[in-house]
Amino acid sequence: MDLVVLNLDRSPERLAQFRRDNPAHAATRRFSAVDGRTLDRGELRACGVLSPDLDYGDGALGSALSHLAQWQHAAQSGRALTVLEDDAVLCGNFREEAARLLGALPAGWDYVQWGYNFDTFLTYEMLPGISPCTATFDQERLRRSIDKFHTVAVTGTLYRLVSSLGIPGYTISPQGATRLLRACLPLRPAQSFYPGLDRWFGHRSIDFMLNTLHETHATYVAVPPLVVSANETAISTVAGTR
Repeated sequence: MDLVVLNLDRSPERLAQFRRDNPAHAATRRFSAVDGRTLDRGELRACGVLSPDLDYGDGALGSALSHLAQWQHAAQSGRALTVLEDDAVLCGNFREEAARLLGALPAGWDYVQWGYNFDTFLTYEMLPGISPCTATFDQERLRRSIDKFHTVAVTGTLYRLVSSLGIPGYTISPQGATRLLRACLPLRPAQSFYPGLDRWFGHRSIDFMLNTLHETHATYVAVPPLVVSANETAISTVAGTR
């Protein structure tokens, strides 16, 4: 399984923490993430990457372009790629369990999400065509125990994904990468409905945009998660002040 962790050059402490949190994956290949502070938005609009009215913050834009770069790599290489953010913590049997779950999927799958934020809702097709399920979590309890997660063996089940927030870890197929790139570019304003919140939200980052695609793409989510994140917004390089 090909793994890559996204990490800004100006955040070496986050990479060091990733390696401490994931001793079995300390050698994971690092991608120098796109720094949104350095981007020329005018040039990106001229190239068709951004719509003129996109209002992502610098962190969210850099994150989106970092993920898009991984999708391009997967599409060009013809190999599935597992993408991790640098605050991700993987379960103790991640490689084995992820391989088992991927191997059981029908041909033509696009994307499998291994984790999600615990401070909001996850909705998935528990009974396809009959009833979805909306789950809630205890983020504070997760944070208190997250240092143990890399020792935990998880047995997961994959369900069709309806909506979530946060993408600490996922695997994308070459076909899925091509399809998602086509659907997401140019990055543009849109809205998604969140069943757990019973309301529409405008897009703020790439994970919001992904929620417009689950109905039309073969996207799945692991329950329980194989990847978790403390989701510390105050020190986030996407949504926080850094």
